[in-house]
Amino acid sequence: MGDRMPELRLENVSVYLKNRKIVKSFNLEINDGELHVLMGPNGSGKTTLIKAIAGHRDYRLEGKVFLDNEDITGLKVHEKALKGLAIALQEPPSLEGLRVGEVLIKIAKKFRKLNDLEASKMVSDVLNIVGLDQKTLSKYYMTEFSGGEKRKLELAKILLMNPKVAILDEPDSGVDIDSIPRIATVVSKLTSSGSSVLLVTHQFGLFDYLRPTKVHIMISGEKVLESSHDIIERLKKEGYRVVKNGSE
Repeated sequence: MGDRMPELRLENVSVYLKNRKIVKSFNLEINDGELHVLMGPNGSGKTTLIKAIAGHRDYRLEGKVFLDNEDITGLKVHEKALKGLAIALQEPPSLEGLRVGEVLIKIAKKFRKLNDLEASKMVSDVLNIVGLDQKTLSKYYMTEFSGGEKRKLELAKILLMNPKVAILDEPDSGVDIDSIPRIATVVSKLTSSGSSVLLVTHQFGLFDYLRPTKVHIMISGEKVLESSHDIIERLKKEGYRVVKNGSE
């Protein structure tokens, strides 16, 4: 990478919910096209960190978030998206009265500068990639969807946005086993097109298909370890005890 600036940099990020400090001084750097994984037991603060980066109003973020060396900490959600930060949430909001086709075509046109026909074709292709039926297009956005379908729809949105950085919060949660290779394909497509990816998970299925650049482990709101992908096999066998045993 030489002396390239990282695509995403978190500098001493702490997150508060009301007055409770949930995430403590979190640091992270992800370069072009890298896949980083954030793991940790349930309740360790992973989703809190992601929501705070996204700009969720319930959370107060201290520290700095840089995208492509620009401080985007204080920007609104849509402003961050336009700068190139795309976030797939576990529980995305439903958009009343808007159909999936309308929303996705709008995203494809805005972020990829496509005309109606090109956008429509790309939306159709992306639904195939994530494993959603074309009938999905006429459903209302995020309403009457199962948890697994919501995750897939979020991934479709991310692919259409073609982001500099994609943060995927537990895309493998609540999906059937056959969907795991599809999700891995989406992640690979993102990194091979130059997007940097931060994948948040506490499961191991995706690692049969993906080889992360780095693995970050968070316990009780603190990053306790940054390691290579080799740590994953040990985590599978021993759980998060490996961290407490000082695995490095």
